[in-house]
Amino acid sequence: MISLSFNKELLESYYKKYNKREFVHPDPLEFLYLYQDKGNKEIVGLIASTLAFGRVDLILKAIRCLLNKMGDPKSYLIESSSQKIETDFKDFSYRFMDGKTLSKFLITTKELIQDHDYIENFFSLHYKDYHETIIPALSEFAKAFSLCKRKNWCAIPNPDGKSPVKRLNLFLRWMVRKDEVDPGVWEKIPASKLIVPLDIHMWEFAISNKLTKLKSPSLEMAYQITRRFKGICEEDPVKYDFVITRPGIWRNSRSFPKELKDVKDRKED
Repeated sequence: MISLSFNKELLESYYKKYNKREFVHPDPLEFLYLYQDKGNKEIVGLIASTLAFGRVDLILKAIRCLLNKMGDPKSYLIESSSQKIETDFKDFSYRFMDGKTLSKFLITTKELIQDHDYIENFFSLHYKDYHETIIPALSEFAKAFSLCKRKNWCAIPNPDGKSPVKRLNLFLRWMVRKDEVDPGVWEKIPASKLIVPLDIHMWEFAISNKLTKLKSPSLEMAYQITRRFKGICEEDPVKYDFVITRPGIWRNSRSFPKELKDVKDRKED
């Protein structure tokens, strides 16, 4: 059995072998590959990451349903009135995201691209080189979506609280990093400022490798884990996120590589 550990050489070898598009499915990221232009990749990335909670098969179903109705996402948002968007998605429902909340989210996205052309242009207005991380800019970005919520659940959570804002950090990983897996359509934000998307799989890895002294997922835990990764890859601390989280996501996949299956089985023993 192979135990995936916090070792640069081991992680780098797994990155070279498994950080490939053929190993992406099932993952919301795969929808970004269907679009060639930056504008659509941004919009689809924001949608896909926002819905990235729950069972992965249901996540993919919800995203597919939404995108099928939009057609060309950027054209749909620009050309559709707010009333049309509300009508088109009034019956949408996926866990905490109902049609009313989704419509507010899409209308806010529509207003951003109408005013700034690209989501990156709006986001980068709040980014400063002297910021240690991307969180200050992310906080301002989240404020634009502050009305997109249902009871205590926010479509775009604000990092000013204790939440590790996993979905937002996942979106930024897709937008900023550029390799065989991550599209990296943004050019104004350096990968060195990213924070690890702290899901259950990264949490398990961090706890088992003692990358944090905390026990419960939080933004501070994400900070601590990121700082440890910066110690082995300062310019790209989120580089190994994909290969680290694959074993948990591919739990029941027949196409799961034997080597990584051994990692998964070892962790579950």
